[in-house]
This record gives sequence, C-alpha cells and structure tokens, in this order.
Amino acid sequence: MKSSWKDWLTIASNLAILVGILLIFWELQQNQTLARVQLESDGFALRTELTNNLIGESPGLVLAKACLKPNELTTEDRIVLSQIFQSRLNAALMYRDIESVVGLGLDIANNFVPVFQTMFNYEFGREFYQRMKDYSNGGSADLYAIGDAVLESGWVSDCAVGSAVPGGF
Repeated sequence: MKSSWKDWLTIASNLAILVGILLIFWELQQNQTLARVQLESDGFALRTELTNNLIGESPGLVLAKACLKPNELTTEDRIVLSQIFQSRLNAALMYRDIESVVGLGLDIANNFVPVFQTMFNYEFGREFYQRMKDYSNGGSADLYAIGDAVLESGWVSDCAVGSAVPGGF
C-alpha cells in the first residue's frame, strides 16, 4: 500500500513538472508576442514623430492649397502632402501588423477605407497612391486591393467640389 502511494505521488509530481514546463513555454510565447507588438508600436511612434517634424505646424494650409490650387503646389508642399498621406497609411498599416501578430479579430479593411477615401479626395493623393502602388512591385497587395476598390466604388470626390468624404484630416 505504501509503494502505491509513492507511485501515485511520483506520477503526480512528474505531471506537475510537465505542466509547469508547458506553462513556461506558453509564457515565453506570450512574451515574444508582446515584444513584437511593443517594437511595432515603438517604430510607429518614431515614424509619427519624424513625420510631424516634416509636416510642420500648418499642414491645413498645404491641404487647402492641394484642394483649391493643386497646380500651384511647390516641392515643399508636395513633401508635406506625401508625409501626411504616408502617415495616414502607416497608422492603418500598424493596425494590420498588430492584428497579424496578436489576432484580435479586427476588420482591417475598415481601417483602410477612410484613409483612402480622404487621400483620394485630393488629386495629389491619387497621384501619391499610384506612385506608392507602382513602387511596391506587387507588395502589400491586400492594401492596394482595398485602395483600388475605393477608387472604383465612386465614394471619392474632388475636395474642391465641396462633397469630399467627411472625417478627413
């Protein structure tokens, strides 16, 4: 009878050790996921800070000029607009990247649609999108499929007409 209890205690101890090892592996995997998300978030924060420095203090003036007088855009204006549109895309991409790591079940397409709608209200935004798409060489096909769908949907209008999609910048 004594050896039976010892055998059961040995089995229980071994199972407890095995469960402990499995929990350690699970925790390590969780820590790795959190580290990836944190690195992504830190990278996004740095890109945002750099973009804000390039955009300057009055991006509204550049957006108004892009809307009302697109033929008068200077090189500096184009740089500011590129940074504004790239910043909007980066924010949506960050959500996509975090979703791919964490898997929260977010509808990523809904994060991109308003970004594209606002961008496409500007002639420069449509040009910027085409340059980015050409430059990608087929990369981020999911992103450009959403952009193309927005362009084809008719949800886009010229901001100068006054019927631009609300919720812009």
